[in-house]
Amino acid sequence: MTNSGILKLEARVDPFAFSNKISAIVGVKLADRYNEKTMQDIEKIPEITSVCVVTGRYDLFFEIMVDSLGALDEVLHKKDLRQVNGISAMETFVVMASNTKYFRMGDVKM
Repeated sequence: MTNSGILKLEARVDPFAFSNKISAIVGVKLADRYNEKTMQDIEKIPEITSVCVVTGRYDLFFEIMVDSLGALDEVLHKKDLRQVNGISAMETFVVMASNTKYFRMGDVKM
């Protein structure tokens, strides 16, 4: 099952166990409803841990984990996402707590 991509095994950590991590979920409206290039460009940003195409008022959701609110602002508004074409609007939801959310170990700098 792992060879066929059905099963993926990986270590994950609780981001809330670290006092200096901020996790957020961002809803994205695209200029073009389904734009594979925009999705791939978002996936390349190191702080973004997952990207999903969804139904509803947003076209995509992505999860992000950073070290500070300043770093979140940097990725969302000043640097990384400003380089991505095709985004018409975003709404950010900072995650305050979760008992079930874990991130890949490679995503977390200790």
